[in-house]
Amino acid sequence: DIHVGAQATLRKKFTVGDIDAFARLSGDFNPLHVDDEFISRTRFHRRVVHGILLAASVSSLVGMHLPGPGALWLEQNFEFLAPVLVDDEVEFQLQVQHKSEATRTIVIHVESKNQQGILVMKGQGKVMVLEEHKHPSSTSLSQESPFLKNRLALVTGASRGIGAAIASALG
Repeated sequence: DIHVGAQATLRKKFTVGDIDAFARLSGDFNPLHVDDEFISRTRFHRRVVHGILLAASVSSLVGMHLPGPGALWLEQNFEFLAPVLVDDEVEFQLQVQHKSEATRTIVIHVESKNQQGILVMKGQGKVMVLEEHKHPSSTSLSQESPFLKNRLALVTGASRGIGAAIASALG
């Protein structure tokens, strides 16, 4: 049901608690993220959010919204354009740019803007939509028909549509 142009949006306000929890999880205690005294001597004057914490919000969009549960994130390229500071609210917008039914993948484009509308991060990635396998019935085609036992089938066009259905049934 996913189509080119489909979109999903997530808004997230980044708090000191988010930054501290991520620092504990990742082991990244860079003073730019966690040391208020150090930060007061920089041009930012507020804690800078870990870039990968922004990427985690994109992961939430991919895994929970578009394509959603069962999605496997294959690759991602982010460009961080402006720092996100503690208490900034960021809107992440994901859009499907390309869809391949043959490989069950989509190419996504992500843009993230802060509460002032400033583009803080953008990127492209690829996501695979996993197919759930149905439990096989108690009988298979080869059990139903002795004709199909020890036979070889060549199915052309088996990447999608009728060919994929035939290949799946024969498999």
